[in-house]
Amino acid sequence: MIYYITIILSLLFIVKILKLLLLCRFYQKQEIKIITSYPIIGSELQKIKIFEKNQNQHSIIPVIDSDLIGIISGMNIQLFGINKDSCREIYNQQGVNIDRSSSSAFKKLGQRSISHTSTFEPLFKIRKNILINSIKDISNLIQISYKHFDILFEEYKLKEVINITNLLDTFIQNVCGDYFWNESNERYIVKYIDKNFELRNTLVIKTLMICFQDIYFDSKKILNQIIKFPFPLTKESYRIHKNIKNICNIFKQMIDDNEGSEVVKYIINKYKKHELSIDILLDDLIVTTSSGLNIIKLTLMSILWYLYDEKNLFWKMKFLKEIQMIDYNNYEKIAKCQILNAFIYEVLRYESSFSLLNNQVINDFDLIINSKKYKIKKGTMIMPNAYVIHHNNSSWKTHNLNIFDPTRFIGHEYIGTDFFVSFGKSIRQCPGKKYSLTIIRIFTYLFLSKYPNFKLEKCNNKNIGFSLYSNIDFNITI
Repeated sequence: MIYYITIILSLLFIVKILKLLLLCRFYQKQEIKIITSYPIIGSELQKIKIFEKNQNQHSIIPVIDSDLIGIISGMNIQLFGINKDSCREIYNQQGVNIDRSSSSAFKKLGQRSISHTSTFEPLFKIRKNILINSIKDISNLIQISYKHFDILFEEYKLKEVINITNLLDTFIQNVCGDYFWNESNERYIVKYIDKNFELRNTLVIKTLMICFQDIYFDSKKILNQIIKFPFPLTKESYRIHKNIKNICNIFKQMIDDNEGSEVVKYIINKYKKHELSIDILLDDLIVTTSSGLNIIKLTLMSILWYLYDEKNLFWKMKFLKEIQMIDYNNYEKIAKCQILNAFIYEVLRYESSFSLLNNQVINDFDLIINSKKYKIKKGTMIMPNAYVIHHNNSSWKTHNLNIFDPTRFIGHEYIGTDFFVSFGKSIRQCPGKKYSLTIIRIFTYLFLSKYPNFKLEKCNNKNIGFSLYSNIDFNITI
């Protein structure tokens, strides 16, 4: 029996390989370059270089004069839009011929969350509007950010050397936990299994950030790119599965205990009004709480790194001059600081620390880009490649995009264009954009206002880069 099962599985595998190679050839005939380094596995093996160089996962894609480029990813073709025109047309097809992939790794953390819900689902728009409206008023977020900055630096002020990762992890976890769950983040503990398979008691938001990172890394393993297991088979996948289960149980307990800020209570009441299930509510609250936390941290790390790079001393001085006349608690004026915003936007462009969640073609359709027609097959993964688009001179029409220079965001309205896509566009645009930028602006302003003479000390890697694959870390001194 085992012999016949092995034969059948082998034949099925061969059939999938043949279909993949035929699809690859189908796109190549349309002059879409497919990057491969090895058959079937393709450029996934290049992830090793990304780890070594702290690169963005999509920075392996070259900037070329083309609309689309592809890689063989696992057992599928992944197409990327790499200029403003292809980016615009791909976003236009969202919710029409392109929808969220059902096989996203992050579905493990929030199986029924809006991040993985089809745009055709009847309550999709209602759920999205509820989540957007719940964080529309940022006045409380502003006060919470100020409070936790003061608390944090009261704790750190006597330390000669401060590790930036630990500092930012603490700040972001406290702000997020307080904003969504009041102080319950400090009372609810998750039993977390660490990478050494030792059981630790960890604060719920901290566990959420760690687990998010664990899922991300695990999803990029070659085997997981080829086969999507419905249940944990390896020791590592079991560890992640167990941690996710423990996180979900704690969040359910928090909901049952009527914990949560006005933001969470608003979401709960609106979901009850529309008779959404507790499972959907639970998944949306988990994803809403965790979404973007690591990206906020990486963005702040990038800002501090580039501000204290000697090459950017000019920008640091300009920023200090800009903020010296601004009242400490006047966020409205802080948000309008030209130099501050230019620096933040250039970091988001230059690093592009995270490309947005993937999308899958749900119908065969023609993608028309500048009168050129590309036939796209159902099942193909397709998305704009933010990193390449942000470094593509043919789109930006500005000076060298391979150098860090905030000047390009002064006097030029690039926000909202088809080639500056840090938060996505269209129906799948990140609803937490305003929330994230608020935290980033406040921390940067307060940090430089109070500690303008901070110095960079130690970096553990000569290859500088800030992405979810980064192993970058450094210390600062007052």
